Amino acid sequence: MSNSVQHMNNLQRRILLFAANANWWSDLSPKQQQQYLTTHPNSKLSIIPPPPGTTPIPPGQMRRFHVTDPTDVASIKQVGLTMQHAKGIEGPRAIYSWTNAKDAKQYAGGSGAIVEFHHDPKNYDAHPYATTTEVAPDNIIGIHLPWHHNYHYVKQHNVPFKNVERARNAGENYAKLYQQLLAEREENPSQET
Repeated sequence: MSNSVQHMNNLQRRILLFAANANWWSDLSPKQQQQYLTTHPNSKLSIIPPPPGTTPIPPGQMRRFHVTDPTDVASIKQVGLTMQHAKGIEGPRAIYSWTNAKDAKQYAGGSGAIVEFHHDPKNYDAHPYATTTEVAPDNIIGIHLPWHHNYHYVKQHNVPFKNVERARNAGENYAKLYQQLLAEREENPSQET
């Protein structure tokens, strides 16, 4: 058996073990979620990173949070945060970010995607919120969409699925949350959340 076939069999075995758990999807790392989606092209599931600030970063690096339009997420996943796309709305053209998710969310007014990344602290010696040093895709820890906060809340507090179902028409974030939880149930019918 080739290494790639053996790897896929091991991955499928791990996913089946997770499927017995009601939090099977949220317990997978983003990399494992991506592997699942690669092997299940018709899946309706979305990649959901762990809550902001919880993923370990390399020693000597600084955690940062950048606000962006959700329509830019696909490009950022591919190329990172680049000066080519820096708008410089707040001041000089630069990549602006904050040291915590709360400040980034306040800046975004509760909307927008939050790009969590790690960077060398020296990149912020000249300005605490801005850098002209680009952020490579490998430095991106996760991209948090507005509805991900609701997702983590539901999972942490074991909110019954029927409550989310009733709230699904209360706005785009609840609609997306409902769609994600419904897809989790459909792909793992043993779920009770």
